Amino acid sequence: MASRQRIWIATSLAALMLIAAGVVFAPQIYAHLELAPLRYDVIGVDVSHHQGQIDWRALAGDGIAFAYIKATEGGNFRDTNFASNWAGAAGAGLVRGAYHFFTPCRTGIDQARNFIATVPRDPSALPPAIDAERMGPCPNGAPIGNVAGELEILLAQLSAHYGRRPLIYTTAEFHDAYLKGQFPRPLLATAHSAGAVDSVAVSGSRSPARCARPG
Repeated sequence: MASRQRIWIATSLAALMLIAAGVVFAPQIYAHLELAPLRYDVIGVDVSHHQGQIDWRALAGDGIAFAYIKATEGGNFRDTNFASNWAGAAGAGLVRGAYHFFTPCRTGIDQARNFIATVPRDPSALPPAIDAERMGPCPNGAPIGNVAGELEILLAQLSAHYGRRPLIYTTAEFHDAYLKGQFPRPLLATAHSAGAVDSVAVSGSRSPARCARPG
């Protein structure tokens, strides 16, 4: 999720028809195709200050049902647009959730405190999400020694505060380096690379979704 808006998107019959017709799309164009409604009933986006001012009512009118909104990063960064995005999503009738960009440069406790101080409790909100993809380096010193352990501390702190265990959104690289075998029942996991269309497996779901990150 990081600094880019990602649109949850699914492969569809329309895509197959275009390919059969011999139409070739560059990755940048393909990422913008809105094919999810042809297969999935519920579609969402994630946003941060990098998207600027968002027309939430227009998003809702386009069939977007939910949004994950960046709240914090590391131990002290707070997204400058979080409050306005949080209110705007609710005002447009979208189900909303907040996410934290995890960094291996601060302890789980520090990162939990940052998130808790920024994101209000809301029983109607989606579970908090942790975007765990940053591999380093750390600008002000060495990274934390036990990344998986600090991530588990962060999860435990947020679970206790909000009453729901957070989702984990991660890259294949980060997962294999730090998380493999450590989290046997992740609520959300993904594998992605820059500019690619990605598979997302959600525990308990009947089918996978797909995710693309436009420009």
